[in-house]
Amino acid sequence: MRRFRSVPALWHKLSNSKRVRWPMAILAVFLVVTCINTALETPPDPLSSSGNVIPVIIDCTGTAQDGYALVLAGSVRGLDVRGVTTVYGDLPAGAASQNTLSLVDYIGLGCPVATGATSPLRRARISSTTASGAVGLCNVALPVPAQKLDERPAWQLIYDEAVAQNGKLQLICLGPLTNVATALQQYPDLAQKLAGITLLAGELEAGTADANALYDPHALDAVLHSGVPLLIVPFSAAASDTILLNPCPVASGQEPGTIHLPTAQLSEKEKQEAEKKIQEKAQKTGRAPAESSGEQLYWSDLLTPKSDVYDFLAGVQQYTDWQWKIEGDRDTANGLTFASMVPVLATAGRGSICSKVNRWVSVSTTGDDIGFVTFSEYRDKSGVKATVVTRTDRTRYLQAVENMSRAYT
Repeated sequence: MRRFRSVPALWHKLSNSKRVRWPMAILAVFLVVTCINTALETPPDPLSSSGNVIPVIIDCTGTAQDGYALVLAGSVRGLDVRGVTTVYGDLPAGAASQNTLSLVDYIGLGCPVATGATSPLRRARISSTTASGAVGLCNVALPVPAQKLDERPAWQLIYDEAVAQNGKLQLICLGPLTNVATALQQYPDLAQKLAGITLLAGELEAGTADANALYDPHALDAVLHSGVPLLIVPFSAAASDTILLNPCPVASGQEPGTIHLPTAQLSEKEKQEAEKKIQEKAQKTGRAPAESSGEQLYWSDLLTPKSDVYDFLAGVQQYTDWQWKIEGDRDTANGLTFASMVPVLATAGRGSICSKVNRWVSVSTTGDDIGFVTFSEYRDKSGVKATVVTRTDRTRYLQAVENMSRAYT
């Protein structure tokens, strides 16, 4: 048998053969059409970037909202999740660790999970409840994890990865900052080995305290003064832009697809008109867009049933809908906010999905206003300069939710 010295030589020989010329032409046309269809059907990736992959450790509390953030992080090509650490929050430390281990194994992140702090640095743990069910996962029963917890405490895992990543590691913190503050205390050279910390804390409105800052204000203060570059996501800047909605009754004449409050029951005619409008929009675009002209998809429409993580994503959605139907009132929207996803979006999006400003940030650690975070345009003695997220692009956020579900098919 005659051998060809190169692929181009083989291609030239085949393309000049009458027996294969037409089949190859048909194959070429098929491939072109397939690529075009794929491009049209695949929603744009709001987190796509040509930059280098960012190694991260995610510090979380094991709730359903944090679970969504982990699913998102695992779907983003620009992030390399090197580990996940757990901390108390709305859940005790043990429950947070078990939930997180189950989530990491279920998602397939393939990274170590280390248990962290069980209480704040200097004050007693504040008891709290979660709106995500008794065990914090909206009653979603995840498979028993094959993976085991890492033997290292959270702060050691953080330090080991910071050393291994040679100054490139970033931390994404979704709960109280006790683990990070402990790591900075245990390893004085850690601050110089971190590329940055993205944290969820504070309220932009004056005179209010968020849970993360209130749980451990001393830890937040230590991180603020660590010298590590900080990106801060206030809860108030993340909540309204990250709500995912379920269908619910709306007042007659109210625009379908906006945030609906249960002010009245829809008539059958109104239901049909709303459904017709949604279907017409889907036919025009080939797929229903994430958001257009104030109209948005419902939560369930963003989730792909073929996704390997669908049971978890849909379970949280269905539980939220069920809870609202039992306990909701006209002043609450039928949905759930996912502020925990914004630190992931802000880190992975490299500035393309979140609006940011520079502010002087401080936290009160004593008195009646303990846990209150102040964001000031002007320099003050106790403040530390940091980058603060003020808004999240809602259209891109909804696209990211849709894309993260598709990423696991």
